[in-house]
Amino acid sequence: MKNVNDLPFLAEAKDAIEILKLDKAKMMAVAANPAATKWGVFFLVVPAVVNLILSAISFPSGFGSILSRYVLWPTIIPVLSFVGGLYLIHVAATKLFKANADFWGFFRIASYSYLIYWLTLIPALLMTVSFFVGGGLGSLVSLVASIWTLVVAYHVMTDYYKLNQQNAILALIIGAVAFAIVGSILGGVLVGSYYKMY
Repeated sequence: MKNVNDLPFLAEAKDAIEILKLDKAKMMAVAANPAATKWGVFFLVVPAVVNLILSAISFPSGFGSILSRYVLWPTIIPVLSFVGGLYLIHVAATKLFKANADFWGFFRIASYSYLIYWLTLIPALLMTVSFFVGGGLGSLVSLVASIWTLVVAYHVMTDYYKLNQQNAILALIIGAVAFAIVGSILGGVLVGSYYKMY
């Protein structure tokens, strides 16, 4: 029988779970590992792609709706907003608060923590059966995932960026506001008034 470390996805998912459990040593190991960047992108992209497919299934026009702005962009905008928010947190930490840390290390840790968003696949699956079963649950899961991702980011600010508690919180507030602004702008431009972050 194969060891979990012989199966790349399972080994990386295990690392992501340790990061979600706020394992500081694992955060630093992932931050320092350039190979973790591709896995971070994988953790970011998979829920968007699966949600896109599930959304297309639930639309009356089926897979033809994948390229519709009402299906395509609402699944992609949260990922773009997440990465934009990360970058602005990094800028705040390094420019405003004079931290000395690498953006890609932060990206790796934060994108691994995005594994929690894979839980949004459960309500998305339920919505393919019945909109009323999964609709509100999806928003709740996304909100909880966002809050926990901020908790992880706070620990990254204090342990990786070496910011004090006050500056770490201010950097995260800047990032959260940036996430909301970037998402609203992209949603307004690419989708229209129909778009809502949650």
